[in-house]
Amino acid sequence: MHDARRFSKQRAFGVWLGYICPNCGQRIPRLWNVFSLVVLIILTPLWYFPYRFFFRNRHLLMQANLETSAKSKPTAKTWILTGALFGFFMWLMMSLIPAVIQLMKTQVFPLSSVLAKVPIWGISGFCVGLSMYLIFTKKPN
Repeated sequence: MHDARRFSKQRAFGVWLGYICPNCGQRIPRLWNVFSLVVLIILTPLWYFPYRFFFRNRHLLMQANLETSAKSKPTAKTWILTGALFGFFMWLMMSLIPAVIQLMKTQVFPLSSVLAKVPIWGISGFCVGLSMYLIFTKKPN
């Protein structure tokens, strides 16, 4: 198995041109199905000439350079930010937006309910961030 950071952030774009083997640097053949071939044929006027004249072998060099930068480990700031964002968006979706909808229907804003859920979603966000940190920094067997 490969590390999940291999195809994250800037390394996620350009993979549609094909994967490269991290060990030997050769192109890995793609698996095709009928639907992907139909989409490929329909969009041929958009992608063929740029790929043929500009990207054909260039993306292999870009991926090789990105491959070497994919070895960084997540820091404490990363998992805390991930957990905080998860907790905030869950609080927003699960308590604040329903409270605003209730305010529009009944003209009563449940402030105590919204404020009571802040620590609940904060703790759950911390747990999600911590579990992501533990999962992604675990040594492979």
